[in-house]
Amino acid sequence: MAWHKTGTVAVTNGSLIVTGAGTNWVGALQAGWGFVGPDGKTYEIQSIDSADQITLASAYSGATAAGQAYAAFPTQSLAQEMTTALQALINNYQTIYDKAGQGRFTGDIVFDADQDTGLGNPSSNEVALKAGSNWQLRLKAGSASGAAVQSSPLDNTAGKLLLVEAFGLGAETTPELADLDDLTTPVGFYAVVPASTGTRPDGATDYGCAWVTRAAGLGIFQLYSDSYGGGLYYRSGAAVWDRWNKVYSTRNLIGPVSQTAGDPTGAVIERGSNANGDFLRFADGTQICRHAALSSADASTWWTFPAGFVTPPRVIPGPVFNGPRSATVHNQTLAGCSFNAWDMTGAKTAVDCNLTAFGWWF
Repeated sequence: MAWHKTGTVAVTNGSLIVTGAGTNWVGALQAGWGFVGPDGKTYEIQSIDSADQITLASAYSGATAAGQAYAAFPTQSLAQEMTTALQALINNYQTIYDKAGQGRFTGDIVFDADQDTGLGNPSSNEVALKAGSNWQLRLKAGSASGAAVQSSPLDNTAGKLLLVEAFGLGAETTPELADLDDLTTPVGFYAVVPASTGTRPDGATDYGCAWVTRAAGLGIFQLYSDSYGGGLYYRSGAAVWDRWNKVYSTRNLIGPVSQTAGDPTGAVIERGSNANGDFLRFADGTQICRHAALSSADASTWWTFPAGFVTPPRVIPGPVFNGPRSATVHNQTLAGCSFNAWDMTGAKTAVDCNLTAFGWWF
């Protein structure tokens, strides 16, 4: 690189200041360069003050003079300074290269404009999201925790992530219940752990039950399935539990009809038949028995009902054929009745008769 000799200088004996004329030193000289003064000696440049002034590292020892020639030249100090600065940069970057550069971080990863928010590792084998210096969501060993997660299964703070068993979801009663009236689980939706004995809606020995409660021992509704699918019941409660109500569908609308203390516990409609005729039974207690073309040999022919009644039924006879016929019923019991049916033309002869009985099965 050529030496810089543009312009002239004025120097003062014993002074550190060198004044230039037409020198244009800014950008052309650098601190650490050598300055050859009018006295022929070499001085170190301490600083470049302006386009026409520099400061020497030691006082000028020659005679005071002006309009003098000079020379400025680069030395090895620039290379040394650059080497030192580069080494410092490498040392500073090395930790970044060894950690972040390899996908590893020594602390939280935060946003520059919001440095209390980001991603962190609060403990071993745990990752978490932070906002406002609080861990909002922490994930460890397959479980979630933090400010955004319920503090307990009954925490009803809006916007929280639900825990397993939150308000009874996925929870079972403990201990086992022998009587479904003994419900003390907190507000929520729960499943019953069946006990080996106790009161059931239909006396079943095992069951599945889910309910929503609004106070200890009372609730909005309970849903009950006897023998895990044999029947579905529900009930509600205010001060005390109401009775169980069976839910009917195409699977259990027609079938065996039963009752306990007047409350239907089986199907809604039941149909049946045997050698004594056929019957139709309803869950409200109504029963209809019928026999077609039953022959009357004499005035005391007996018809045994195909299904029994709890009170004597009303029996209506009717001859099979048109014309002058006569049919009567008498001696009715809970199990049957006697009847006769006659052809009234000429000498009376026995004829077939249709009989229908209406009454109550309970």
